[in-house]
Amino acid sequence: MTTEIVKKQPSREEASLDGEGVDVVINGSDLPQVICAASLAGLGYKVLLLEPSETYGGCTSGPLSAALLFGDLDSATDNKHLKGPVRVVANGGNRLTELRSQALANASAFVLELQPRFYFAADAFLDLLVGSGAASYLFFQPVDSLFWLQASSNTVADTVVIDVPCTKAAIARSHDLGLTEKRLLMRCLRSCFVLSSAATEYDPHSPAMDITDEERREMNRRWSAAGDSATLLQQLEEAFASAPSDQQWKRVAALVHDIYAWGIEDMPTAPATWRCSIDRLERFIQSVMRFHAATPFLCCKYGSNEIIQAFARRCAVKGGILAMDRSIMASAACDAEQGPDENGAGFVVETNHGERIFCRIGVISPQHDSNIHVDAKLVLRFAGLTSEALRLGEPGRTNRAATGHAFFIARFNEGALAAASSYSSATLYIWQISSAAGICMPGYYVVYAECDLQRLPRQQVANTESTASALHTFRGMVAHVLRCIAPAACEACDDDVAVLESVFAAYAFYEAPAPPSGFSVQTRDGSANVSVPYSYARMDRIPHAIRQILEHIVGDDQRAASSLDVFFGISPPPEGSS
Repeated sequence: MTTEIVKKQPSREEASLDGEGVDVVINGSDLPQVICAASLAGLGYKVLLLEPSETYGGCTSGPLSAALLFGDLDSATDNKHLKGPVRVVANGGNRLTELRSQALANASAFVLELQPRFYFAADAFLDLLVGSGAASYLFFQPVDSLFWLQASSNTVADTVVIDVPCTKAAIARSHDLGLTEKRLLMRCLRSCFVLSSAATEYDPHSPAMDITDEERREMNRRWSAAGDSATLLQQLEEAFASAPSDQQWKRVAALVHDIYAWGIEDMPTAPATWRCSIDRLERFIQSVMRFHAATPFLCCKYGSNEIIQAFARRCAVKGGILAMDRSIMASAACDAEQGPDENGAGFVVETNHGERIFCRIGVISPQHDSNIHVDAKLVLRFAGLTSEALRLGEPGRTNRAATGHAFFIARFNEGALAAASSYSSATLYIWQISSAAGICMPGYYVVYAECDLQRLPRQQVANTESTASALHTFRGMVAHVLRCIAPAACEACDDDVAVLESVFAAYAFYEAPAPPSGFSVQTRDGSANVSVPYSYARMDRIPHAIRQILEHIVGDDQRAASSLDVFFGISPPPEGSS
């Protein structure tokens, strides 16, 4: 199959890449590509990274324009919904004219993210940031608060809202859990800690140190009686069948499973085993203890796109070449003798500028799953600007304000709001990021929300009407959560749009493009495809996939493999290394 080359002359300021000879060509600058580029450049390979747009980050991680929140409502054309890599589904707010003028006049003060993320402190991705040296270019802030909402009906009164306690001291101080619930929670967590594969009596932070080996063996025997395929909830119900109150126990069990053991990962299609869940719970607590923070999550000071910039900088410092407004239009194998020097080339790559680049070792390109229609990967997100933090202000209780960065996780179960629109279950994630992060004007907060709309059957998202229906459901979910966590602001609002406008000065719903499903790696030994699983904020699986991509490039080079271990934070550098 021949790809037509669309020739486009480089601008006068750009240097031509025609005739350039490199070791590896990488197409795009999304997170996997820049990590590969930084790693290979650090190994001494000559790397050329091509980015089709004018900013690093690609279509799945790049920053959004502040104008997204203030759409041109006077325009009657359909093009008003097109904002670069995203499609704006609906604009709202605009009730503060002076704020709109201030925001648009100082657009550089906003770094609205296409894919906002919080990060576990104990995570393979954080280890990669440290091992690679990219962390030296970054500054992280802790996430102050973690809230959990379990929506069991359409009414706000029936929704359970908990300020999640992440430490023993926080559990003792909790205003949301009763004394019996606190005792049950501590018993659950202690049992899980003891059974964790990482638990050891020599770890001063581990509660496993205060039990005998006989007690540990007995606990493991009792939990294993139901089989290793049993889920965590099944094991908890078996182990704590004598709980004094069924309602209290259900709340504690759901909290342990949904938050401590699963964190913010999407619920799996098949329930995970109790051993897997316990290891996730252990990582959650280790993330809290790593920096002795109030929650296990960290927030990048200037947004997730700064992480891509950090890896791009590492690549450049190590001698890599970064070229903007470039993309691969075609690539083909060439003769062994062909190339700019005596080393020859394995491939010749042609760019959208008509340049021919000789590549000696390999080409890395993103791939999209052609078997899944793009509309079947519908992902709607929400971004809003507010002058006050989202807060819990229930009468007679301490006004617990999320004064900085906060994370809200809402589970909509059977009979909840989401069930009315063909969802078997759904999770709404809400990120609140204050101006301390440097992504919005002082005194304001940027709030993001996202829901997994991929649960809908494909035929339900294949047309505009279904997209509108999904937006209606999504807006209702966001409004439902706002009524729970900001009741005073929403008290007089009679519909979902009024709720949003009462809380946010400006907001927009936007449809984000689907990320690549994997990457193709072409080398002289052949080609391979590596899948890269994207999740809302879980990042630990991405380093594993990137390592697979790099192993195809470095082959059997043991020196390179050892250096990759250091880069990914797996092992300390060898003695005598710089």
